[in-house]
Amino acid sequence: MSKVVLLGVRGFLASRIAGRLTATRPGLELTALGKETLDLTQPGAGDALAGHLDGETTLLVCSGIKRQQGDDLDTFQANLAIGQSVCRALERAPAARVVYLSSTAVYGEETEGLGITETTPVRANSYYGLAKIATEYMLQRTCGDETALLLLRPATIYGPGDEPPSYGPGSFTRAAALGETIALWGDGSERRDFVFIDDVVRAICALAFGEARGVLNVVTGQPGRFADVLEVLGRIAPAELSTTSRARSKQQVDHTFDPAALRAALPGFEWTPLERGLERLLQHERA
Repeated sequence: MSKVVLLGVRGFLASRIAGRLTATRPGLELTALGKETLDLTQPGAGDALAGHLDGETTLLVCSGIKRQQGDDLDTFQANLAIGQSVCRALERAPAARVVYLSSTAVYGEETEGLGITETTPVRANSYYGLAKIATEYMLQRTCGDETALLLLRPATIYGPGDEPPSYGPGSFTRAAALGETIALWGDGSERRDFVFIDDVVRAICALAFGEARGVLNVVTGQPGRFADVLEVLGRIAPAELSTTSRARSKQQVDHTFDPAALRAALPGFEWTPLERGLERLLQHERA
């Protein structure tokens, strides 16, 4: 593979993917497009994108509006429009390979899920998750058997540059760095799979140049609790943490994952331990 088109380059993930590809893949022809260059929510965007694609291109789709920026009908429609533009482009100019950044939100943020695998039924209950499911289906229909399609579903990503920081490691660490009170829903005992941004980028870049297709959950398989994040920050933060507990507005659920498929695709891949990831994030927030 010598040609990559990357969408959403100004975003949390894509900006780092662009940096890693540039640093590790000399000779790669990389076209990195952001909203200011190509707004995929606008009519005609698919035709414009098609001009960058051909049968030797790998298309990395990281464009989208995060849930933290609004989980309503407007953002749902915008995320659908992005998916539609990508599919229209692929109809006109099929790529050799498409890698789409979906989310484990497709399994349902409010649904208990233990040992989730790629075959676990999707049951999103947010507009964000629904848009991801719809875009996955659109890409599957558009790509068919001709274009290699890889749908990646990362778990809870944290790390420097997440704006605004999502609930959990990101928001807790920022509050700790600023000396603000950390608000915890309930007792924080629910389990999640926290994945460090640099690891996700390494995994995506490796998978983009591999043979895997279909669905892969980008997960460590080593769940932690929100309370674990506070425990680690209590050890590494420069001052004593100030915390408060809020009554839950929804039922507590756990999300854990079976990482067997990802391990098969990336044998020997190592994840950053939670404490090391939080140390790096805290350094960034204090800089």
